[in-house]
Amino acid sequence: MKKLKYILFSMGIGAANWIANSVINALIFREGTVTSQLFAPDPHEIWMRFLFWSIILLLVHARGTIAERRKTEQAMVESEERYHTLFENAHDMIQSVGTDGRFIFVNPAWLKTMGYTQDDLKTITMFDIIHPDCREHCAAAFQRVMSGEAADNVEATFISKDRHKIEVEGNVNMRFIGGKVLATQGIFHNITERKKMESQILQAKQDWEDTFNTITDMITIHDKDFNIINANKSAEKILGLPLLNVPKSKCDEYYHGDNRPPEEYPSCQCLITKQPAAFELFEPHLNIFIEIRAIPRLDEDKNLVGLIHVVRDITERKKAEEKLTALLNAVTKAKVEWEMTFNNAMEIIILIDKNFDITRCNKRFAEFVGLPVEELLGRKCYEFFTCNPEQTGHCVGKIHSGELKEWTEVKTNTGDWFYVSHCPIVDEKGEFLHSIVIAADITALKNAQRMLTESEKELKKRVEDLEKFYAMAVGRELKMKELKKETAQLNAELSKYKQHGDAG
Repeated sequence: MKKLKYILFSMGIGAANWIANSVINALIFREGTVTSQLFAPDPHEIWMRFLFWSIILLLVHARGTIAERRKTEQAMVESEERYHTLFENAHDMIQSVGTDGRFIFVNPAWLKTMGYTQDDLKTITMFDIIHPDCREHCAAAFQRVMSGEAADNVEATFISKDRHKIEVEGNVNMRFIGGKVLATQGIFHNITERKKMESQILQAKQDWEDTFNTITDMITIHDKDFNIINANKSAEKILGLPLLNVPKSKCDEYYHGDNRPPEEYPSCQCLITKQPAAFELFEPHLNIFIEIRAIPRLDEDKNLVGLIHVVRDITERKKAEEKLTALLNAVTKAKVEWEMTFNNAMEIIILIDKNFDITRCNKRFAEFVGLPVEELLGRKCYEFFTCNPEQTGHCVGKIHSGELKEWTEVKTNTGDWFYVSHCPIVDEKGEFLHSIVIAADITALKNAQRMLTESEKELKKRVEDLEKFYAMAVGRELKMKELKKETAQLNAELSKYKQHGDAG
């Protein structure tokens, strides 16, 4: 457009000069008419006019060329300034390396990242800053660039001056002068932090997978159509999952043995409420009690995309709960029976602490002392059992020692007899809590024993008297037998005398 303007401007100047010369020659120099000067001037006049026009064109062209050159030079200066500013202030590492591997120039970001100075660059080559693990890879990329190829998205590991690894990624191309490769130019971005993050992400992913597969609970991840899209090792083992085929791995088939979930299944409600749910049930297909926690899977827009099932086998816990329930029932029954026995026992039962304060007693004890149960609590037990000092000291020593005392007969000062025992009760640390004292009233039995003893003494006396009488009777009987024998002998002798007398 500017060249066209220059041409039109030159043509205008030339036409104006032609008309002006024609008028001047006709009117001033009287060389013909204006018309003849315009359309049929002399040959030398035509030559002079075209010469003038050529000079005008040359001047106009020169002015345009100079202006264009100045503009181009200004643009080049501005471009160089922008390039220099970009080069100096770029965060990326910019380098130029000669064919011998030596550095031609680097930008400040390169020096700052690598820790080198411009003087250091005079003594090192490109291969001095490349980590040994990637030298072969970088050498191959360098050769490709030197052969005319561009190397894009090249990853490498540089070694800084203080021997730290610098992970970089960038593009490398070649610089030609006169059709000859003079150097390579590379722009690299420091991706050390990104690499660390990638490594951390990979480690976190591995840790998550290890944890996911180590958890003993079954974990299955479902989409909205109840397809199992991921499962941990426990789920694969318990559910018998094959290598997952998403369109075929329906959770209902593996959890319930059916192609649809049970009616009013709580986890299905999560798809509506978008709220977590936890519930327990017996799963006949698996033949175990399970606890299921259903957790909705939401995308960044809070749209439901599926569910996560965390399932725990609680069969053993249920069995333990059943045993515990049975045990609690047994304990409750025993407690009821104990309370009934405690309150209806014919024996006296009291609970005392180490200070011999009554903490509890039964009705039989209250009846024995003639006071309500409420008035007996907190009072000393020995207020109601007045024994001789020896018996009292013996009982006190047994209770303080926490030693189990066997049944012992105790007589009070009132003449009552009791068959007494105490049992220490301790906590799980072996600390004394209280003692249970059980006393059976055996006064009547003792009286019966006393009467029986007296009867035995009377009977023994009578037996002794009978034995004496018997001995006396037996003596008389023996004496009578001797007298009878002597009488018989005398009668025999008398008979002999009579016979002898008759013979004489």
